[in-house]
Amino acid sequence: MFRIFASLLSHAKSKITKSWFIAVFFLLSLLAYSTAGFLYFELPSKPDLKWIDAFWWAIVTMTTVGYGDYAPASFYGRVLVGFPTMLMGVGVLGYLLSTGTSKIVESRIREMRGMKKIMFEDHIIICNYNNIGQMNKLINELRKDDNTSECPIVIIDDNLDQIPEELVPRNVFFVRGNPSRDTILERANFRRAKAIIIDSILTDPDNSDMKNLATVLTIERIAENCFTVVHCLNPENEVFFRRAGCDSVVSISTLSSQLLVQEVQDPGVHSVIQDLTSNEYGSQIYIVKSPAAENYGIICEKVQAKGFSVMGIRRGEQNYIAPDSHMQMEDDDFIIVIGRTRPDF
Repeated sequence: MFRIFASLLSHAKSKITKSWFIAVFFLLSLLAYSTAGFLYFELPSKPDLKWIDAFWWAIVTMTTVGYGDYAPASFYGRVLVGFPTMLMGVGVLGYLLSTGTSKIVESRIREMRGMKKIMFEDHIIICNYNNIGQMNKLINELRKDDNTSECPIVIIDDNLDQIPEELVPRNVFFVRGNPSRDTILERANFRRAKAIIIDSILTDPDNSDMKNLATVLTIERIAENCFTVVHCLNPENEVFFRRAGCDSVVSISTLSSQLLVQEVQDPGVHSVIQDLTSNEYGSQIYIVKSPAAENYGIICEKVQAKGFSVMGIRRGEQNYIAPDSHMQMEDDDFIIVIGRTRPDF
């Protein structure tokens, strides 16, 4: 039954497209006929007429504007040219305008419902939509950083019917479907994305990690160069995400227990961490390429001279917080700095 319906729909679309091209061809033919006919019948009595004048009259007549600056005065000009132009021109233009308007409306509806393919590049994909408050918070953090302030954001979710209206002006788009499916990821143009954030599924926390693991496996199997960040609810599942090739795994439950202990030992730690991990206020932590392969002490002096504080070095997957000042930097090292804006060395 579905195949029959799809076949009928495809056939209908083909007929509509064919009718539209026929209408355009007919409109151009009518425009040529009206221009040539007007000039042919009216030129003997109006020797100053030009092709541009006849073309202008045809356009004005077919659009029912009727300025009256030019008009057929001869009998044959009125009957054989003027009358057909007025009658058929309005009909053809009306058909083309209504068809064009319906196409625009249909395209907009498809976009709002997440049915259109994403064509742009260097965007950020967010898999799974939980609620508008959490999504706004996530988007706000992205917009406050220079690297992601202007890039488009694409939401992938299979439970959201259409994108909330308030997100549209923020350069946010929507693709409806299961993010673990190849076809859905391709529709979101994930191969060309800057990064893919796989958020937890709060509506189904028991199965969130397993569903997100399927998404990570699909992404890494097709395009392992995509940078993926996943929110892992169960710390015991972190190892599976890393084995699947996920670039970064965030486990809030592990972090929360650590913060609780730190807050008891040193009250105020939570406030400091909150300040350093938010782009909306205060200073932030940035991990940037080291400006030179010198020892850590010299790098600290150069960076501090630019108004930033250095926390340490990130080498591969290892962090060295406040290392010895004589530690030699390597070519692939990154430095961990604190500042109010993203540093550019």
